[in-house]
Amino acid sequence: MYRRGLLAEHGLSLYIEEKGKKYLFDTGQSGVFLKNAKELGVNLEDLDGIILSHGHYDHCGGLEEFVKQYEPPKIYVRREAFEEKFHQGEPEAEPKDIGIPWKKELIEGKLVYTEDFQEIDENIYVLGNIPMENDFEAVAKGMLVRKNQLCVPDCMSDEQMLVIRSKEGLHVFVGCAHVGIINALSYVEKTFPGEKIVSLLAGMHLSTAPKEQVERTIQELEKREIPLLMPLHCTGPAVIGKLKQSFPNTCKMVHTGKTIIEA
Repeated sequence: MYRRGLLAEHGLSLYIEEKGKKYLFDTGQSGVFLKNAKELGVNLEDLDGIILSHGHYDHCGGLEEFVKQYEPPKIYVRREAFEEKFHQGEPEAEPKDIGIPWKKELIEGKLVYTEDFQEIDENIYVLGNIPMENDFEAVAKGMLVRKNQLCVPDCMSDEQMLVIRSKEGLHVFVGCAHVGIINALSYVEKTFPGEKIVSLLAGMHLSTAPKEQVERTIQELEKREIPLLMPLHCTGPAVIGKLKQSFPNTCKMVHTGKTIIEA
């Protein structure tokens, strides 16, 4: 249901509970998620961990405000997330800083650098270094990282997913899917062979994607018959609309303050 008193911004922050464990998946770009948590009656004092999906300001920026109010739990992040990251909109434009806006010393004692596959708790996993194996997905042009004082294309090796195994199947959470949402799902399928993906909540980075990529993405999602699709954030409103048309019974609209309870 929609609620009064909530704020929204370009970014992502999810509060997840699973069998008594409590996690944040990303922290938005500011302290907006803290205000919303209080408005929703969500207690952030006793989290079991915070997972940062990748090193961009709109997914990690709010952590600086979090540590001003709470003792931080373990922070699960890829080491590459702390590289200097930029976006260049046009070839001649000045690259814009889009990296993490705080220094890692802020949470030095709480950092857990994650592996390509890591179980952070029973049946709770992070998967990183997502392989790019299909012919229609690629990191968008203009995503850059500084290497040896030069800005070069960013392969987004810092991006990681959260996967929770329940009795029904696998629940997959993806921050932005810079490497492609189908590449991400294929990686989950190879990591957990024979297990069914029963829900996908993801920024799919399709707002500026070519028409062919959007169409191929929909085709691949059709093959998988995922019972619950929740596209948000950088998926883009136009593509979210197309997904809703293609999957009228399984695609659900997710907005700020939305609560989803596993049946």
